[in-house]
Amino acid sequence: MARRDGAADDPARLARRLIRRVGRASLATIDGDGRPLATLVLAASGQDGAPLLLLSGLAAHTRNVANDPRVSLLFATEGPSEGALARPRVSVGGRAGRHDDKAARARFLARHPAANAWAALPDFVLWRIAPDAGHLVAGFARTHHLPGAALLADTGAAMRMQEAEADILVHMNADHREAIALYATALAGARGGGWSMTGIDPEGCDLRRPSRGREAPDSHLVRIDFPQPVDGPGSARTMLANLARTARRRAQA
Repeated sequence: MARRDGAADDPARLARRLIRRVGRASLATIDGDGRPLATLVLAASGQDGAPLLLLSGLAAHTRNVANDPRVSLLFATEGPSEGALARPRVSVGGRAGRHDDKAARARFLARHPAANAWAALPDFVLWRIAPDAGHLVAGFARTHHLPGAALLADTGAAMRMQEAEADILVHMNADHREAIALYATALAGARGGGWSMTGIDPEGCDLRRPSRGREAPDSHLVRIDFPQPVDGPGSARTMLANLARTARRRAQA
């Protein structure tokens, strides 16, 4: 698969960023009588950007995908109801398949640590959605139909980052907490302290701090999108160092 750098306003790149950034999705499945069912699920993304879902075997949507793997997922940015239809969103159509991959499961649980409370139960299984097509609404009257392949990152880069992700996270959280805090505050405009890096992939990294009280949903989560994709751990280290320098300059300005 060819590497996709693309401009910041490239529809495929925007769609991939939404899938990686939004942690909840509306899942549409088909029941045994051919009726559609829409439910709300927690979502994460694999190294290649494919959506990941941790589903209970007791849930109706899980029984549906076991019988008919065709699904659709809607990822929509959150905010006030006023202007909701002008905010970016992407629908991903594809097929769901069980995904017994430890690294992918670890990425899901890092994105949603509260899920650890039930993830060990035997009926909870990780599913991967293989995209067939995407429908991006980038804003009012700005729609784009995308092939499934456009929603995925470079396969080779994804494999290399998967092998290196755990080591990168240990290193960054042990030795570069100041840089992580600057990514969150100076680059993303987030507030608070105690930031850690919970995931890194070819197109960016995920940061989290402890949530506090009644703060706005997901205000303790930050996604840092890389200016261009990295192709492995070496270029990821260079990217993180460059971002740290940029963040320090902004913090000092």
